[in-house]
Amino acid sequence: MMTKSIDNLIEDVYGVLTGGYSTTEENEKVISTFGDSMKELLRSRLQPRKGSGPTLRLSALGKPARQLWYQEQGVETAPLKGDTLLKFLYGDVIEELLLTLVKLSGHTVTHEQHKVKVAGVRGSMDAVIDGHVVDVKSASPYAFKKFAKATLPFDDPFGYLQQISAYNEAVPESKGAAFLAMQKVDGSLSLYQPSKDILPDTQTRVDELTKVLASDTPPERCYEPTLEVKTGNMKLDMGCVFCPYKKECWKDSNDGEGLKAYQYASIPFPIYLTKTVKTPRVVEVAIE
Repeated sequence: MMTKSIDNLIEDVYGVLTGGYSTTEENEKVISTFGDSMKELLRSRLQPRKGSGPTLRLSALGKPARQLWYQEQGVETAPLKGDTLLKFLYGDVIEELLLTLVKLSGHTVTHEQHKVKVAGVRGSMDAVIDGHVVDVKSASPYAFKKFAKATLPFDDPFGYLQQISAYNEAVPESKGAAFLAMQKVDGSLSLYQPSKDILPDTQTRVDELTKVLASDTPPERCYEPTLEVKTGNMKLDMGCVFCPYKKECWKDSNDGEGLKAYQYASIPFPIYLTKTVKTPRVVEVAIE
């Protein structure tokens, strides 16, 4: 059997969907394993959520230092809502589904959910596909463009490059790192392979965060607010919008009144203002 190349991965996955798969005993086992994985995933996700565990994990190394400092300090955050938990669930489903389709398309998949330790920090990688360390992502249309157009290095608020760099370091024989991303709305797939020279060093980041987390004072804020030219208002940078600690982090904004949030009909999340010069003519919403 000819060895497949990761360069043809997307085409081959689509080929399984349009042309079917070879009904070999091995492929039937792959499908059965997918069914078993779905059962275990559902059982796991429907259990009460436990604590978040240690602050430093490989999956968290790329997060902003101030966010990790708040987590280490035990600053409370609002409980996750059902819609957020549902997004986590179908993100896991998409990951399992894509890896199953990759196997059925004839590509080699190893190291699934392989536990690793790099620079003293533990984590669990998604998989190795055709010798490449791969992280599987389900993404919104906005986030998907970063993978499809290779702009992730210029806008990576969740630290995906730091994360995959650590996983790549954990596999010495790796041929390189890659993201297999699926756009959740239209089903588009993209394979983004960042060059090795832009992958950050794990030990350097761990040393930096170890000092930050040992401090009694938080590091500088991760992002500066941006100016709304028409109103003079200052709003949170997109890198802060989904941070669970934004309310605590910006409690001194608006002359000590704290963040203010306004919901526009045209966007799915609120606009958060740190300085309100002109009050928006939309509903002000509570910040959780």
